[in-house]
Amino acid sequence: MKNLINHIAKGSTIDPADLGYLIIIALPKGQRSEAAASALCKITGIKLEEVTILLERELPTLLARILADQGPQSVALLRRHGFRADWIPRAELDAHLEVRMAKRITPAVGAPVPMYMVEVWREPEPTGITASQIRLLVRGQGRTSSTTGSQTSKHGAIAGGLGGLGFYDDTTLLAGSGAADETAAAANRKIVTVEYLDIHLRDGTVLRCDGSRFHFAQVGERKGYSDMENMDLLTTRLGTDAADAIVDTQFNTRRVPPPVLLDLRAITSGTGETRTPQVFFAYSAWVSSLTLRDAHWS
Repeated sequence: MKNLINHIAKGSTIDPADLGYLIIIALPKGQRSEAAASALCKITGIKLEEVTILLERELPTLLARILADQGPQSVALLRRHGFRADWIPRAELDAHLEVRMAKRITPAVGAPVPMYMVEVWREPEPTGITASQIRLLVRGQGRTSSTTGSQTSKHGAIAGGLGGLGFYDDTTLLAGSGAADETAAAANRKIVTVEYLDIHLRDGTVLRCDGSRFHFAQVGERKGYSDMENMDLLTTRLGTDAADAIVDTQFNTRRVPPPVLLDLRAITSGTGETRTPQVFFAYSAWVSSLTLRDAHWS
């Protein structure tokens, strides 16, 4: 069979506006993974062993980076073979990365429906939103580290297929920040954790609560002792009020495909850090696109 889906060759440079991501959401009904891998191998030209490993991972998953103008026809081809598939334009992910930084969220007491006034940094007037406008809540933490002392930490490079094409290897990403080599005892490593909550509205707006800049004075009936507790309280309050919204708290256990992280400049090939704020921002954008396609991790 002629390969009908052409993934972008390794090392190729491409304008972000022309880039897309082909995702597999589910295998054909009743088909074993071995048969599905064989079919994908024939359709895409990706090596059978690589497709087999890819399908062992949790779905939905990235199948290939493709040219955006090939997205619709690639999806149609996969669907004709029984796969649940879709594609995500790079431009869409970039749009999800455009956020408004929330300063304070105040419940509107006495309102007929759950409603909040949102103060946004560098905006003169607050914004009113209702709970029904909330489509998705993404909760997570971002960690940054710095090293002081007579020596600095050495970070191991992330291994395998991160230039990532039809196939990628995220083995080292599963290790979290453990990719850093041991350093001399004289060096001191400082780790700073920031709590985040991204509020995705149905009109595409993203409101970001950054625990280092957010005022928690009125998150609900009570206030916790830490940013983590307060951000959890805020997430619970908004998630309860917005009954139809998806609440994603899986940042600590789920992964964005490494090629996507690289494309969004969330990681570089010279660092093993996987919990930085930039990775959370990319995760939030990726989950937002998946949920728009009914492809959310269950």
